[in-house]
Amino acid sequence: GITKDTIEQSLADAPRDVLLLALNGLLEFGRMAMNKTSTGAILFKMQSEQQASLTRSMDGLSAEDRLVYQEIERAGNAGIRSKDLRLRANLQQHQVTKVLKTLENRGLIRAIKSIAAKNQKLYILAGLEPSIAVTGGAWYTDDQEFDHALIQVLQQASLEFIARSVTLSATAQQVLDFITTSGLIRGKPLGLTDIDSILQSLVFDARLEITRDISTALGGQRSYKLLQLDHSFAPNHTRVPCFVCPSFDQCMPGADVNPEDCEYLTRWIAHGSSAAIGAGNSAELSWQ
Repeated sequence: GITKDTIEQSLADAPRDVLLLALNGLLEFGRMAMNKTSTGAILFKMQSEQQASLTRSMDGLSAEDRLVYQEIERAGNAGIRSKDLRLRANLQQHQVTKVLKTLENRGLIRAIKSIAAKNQKLYILAGLEPSIAVTGGAWYTDDQEFDHALIQVLQQASLEFIARSVTLSATAQQVLDFITTSGLIRGKPLGLTDIDSILQSLVFDARLEITRDISTALGGQRSYKLLQLDHSFAPNHTRVPCFVCPSFDQCMPGADVNPEDCEYLTRWIAHGSSAAIGAGNSAELSWQ
């Protein structure tokens, strides 16, 4: 983008009122967008016809309304907090609150909740679906609660399916096909990645093992084979929420998603300790 001063210098011969009229006309028809930097400088940037069409649909919005909308658009499906909008748009909080209400009333944006901070709203364009990192994907309910019961059901169904197979093994695709055709899970679409994470968790729990053969080396799918052990001494890693958490890669001390503030990990640790005290070292922890 370029600043207003740069435009005025480049068109020094043009009368100031004519220049301002032209800029306002371009802004009104959406062929130019206006952004404000953290220092307060205003930048103008040309837009495509498609962008201009969207801008025209926002006819009647103030410059502040458009500025906030553009910041929300820039955030994409990750969403953005009201606090960050205030800083990026260089506006007061009461201005941001008023703008957000205007944009929501027009159906241009919507508020969503994140699994990382359930009590804090994120704002996203109305036509976008939030990312899995925000919603938690298949492992979270509509209320952003970790769906322990769903994971248990899928783990048990996967084990039973593999146990019934001739080779005591199956690929993630085969398990997915079984889950899909059985009608076991309704109203929640599952993908290959979801089932693979379930099978991986069972590997960590010493219920399955990954078999590697020539077909795998040549690009084929890996198989998961039933591992028959004395499970009274098997580790219980599958119960740890971390192994099926969609934000696992972003989780680290001091970050927005961190183990210190994770209510699911805290709940698991507390439950595990009480279960172990009550049942001894061979206690089998379960989601509650």
